[in-house]
Amino acid sequence: MLNGGTLGADYPTEALYGSTFNVSNPTRGIAYDFAGWDITGMDNCTHTLGSTTSTDTSESGITATSFKNLRSTEGTVTFTAKWTPKLFSITYNLNSAADPGNPATYTADTPTFTLINPSKEGYTFTGWTGTGLDVPNTSVEIQQGSTGDREYTANFIANSYKIEYVLDGGTAGTYAPDEAVYDSTITISNPTKPGATFEGWDITGMDGCTHTLGTATTTDDRATGIKATSYKNLRSTDGTVTFTAKWKYISYNITYDFNGGRAADFGSYPASVQTWNEFTVTTPVHDNGFNFLGWTITGMDNGSHRYGGYTSNDSTLAGIKETEYENLRYSSGMVKFTAAWERPVRQIVFMSDDGEMTGDSVQDGWTMRFIRFGDKLFTATNEYGINWGTDVPRADKTGYSSLGYYDSIDGGNQLYTVAYTKS
Repeated sequence: MLNGGTLGADYPTEALYGSTFNVSNPTRGIAYDFAGWDITGMDNCTHTLGSTTSTDTSESGITATSFKNLRSTEGTVTFTAKWTPKLFSITYNLNSAADPGNPATYTADTPTFTLINPSKEGYTFTGWTGTGLDVPNTSVEIQQGSTGDREYTANFIANSYKIEYVLDGGTAGTYAPDEAVYDSTITISNPTKPGATFEGWDITGMDGCTHTLGTATTTDDRATGIKATSYKNLRSTDGTVTFTAKWKYISYNITYDFNGGRAADFGSYPASVQTWNEFTVTTPVHDNGFNFLGWTITGMDNGSHRYGGYTSNDSTLAGIKETEYENLRYSSGMVKFTAAWERPVRQIVFMSDDGEMTGDSVQDGWTMRFIRFGDKLFTATNEYGINWGTDVPRADKTGYSSLGYYDSIDGGNQLYTVAYTKS
């Protein structure tokens, strides 16, 4: 009985007592090794099995090829082939991944099994290549009955992650990548911002892998005050890492020349401010009723200065009536606010209580009245004129609009309108 094997060259079907005969070992492909014959049906005579003798009626695991006197009488001796499955090796190239515990050997009798896929920090497994696999396959099954030594290589692709920047008004440096790949070093330049010193990055969104920040390493998911320019492995999986710039702002001083006026009660007149911080300067007042023509601002440096809704790169500004300011300097130094004033323009005239005027000189019974003018319409000369007549005179002043006639230089009651009719 060959149990699936194939007879060798010598396989006699009968033998004579006293004669030696040969039986070749059978074969069974590449999957099995011959493990010997189980021989039954012998009698109690002395048998020769290769180089050994025996009187047993059966033998097991006999690999000898020469035999003699297996029986002394007529009968049948049976040779039954026994087989051992051949052990085949499986070699793995894991490309530095952790060993998932796949078998290192198998036989044709091993039940069908599927390779366990490995994992590797920072990488995605793309499949096995090797024996019978020209392209990566993520599900490799070795069927029962398979034969031959095998070799498999684990293939991976490095994970990538996004990078975003919060610059808070700053400007990115030369190198500011928006994506990085695991196991690759990237360069991120420090940003700049006029009027501020870079204090480092606050880095958030990292995961638990080992990150390289310049010459330091950490497994924390965030880091602060980082001024390094080289980075590696901020994440091992897909996601977004955020770099937020932190700044130390420069302070500059402010002085005020009220030029005969004074600070408004409860007003805001800061003596020192920082760049990129909005501040308020309250409009000053003048106790003699002078009109505020605006600030003359000096001592500013190069850069964009903001006043109200306007910007300017000039180092000196005049006639500024805005109250909100920012970035008048980008370096330490002194900015000066000087107030400009204009005397209020009032024309005195004399007229009768009923508003009539006769002639061009003051007469008995006439009362002093004050012509009041409103806001300037445009910048021009300050000359005025009075057109006399028998009714309330018309008053004109170049560049101004008339508000009428009042009984007091400040405040008071309107007595005659611009239309020259009695109120």
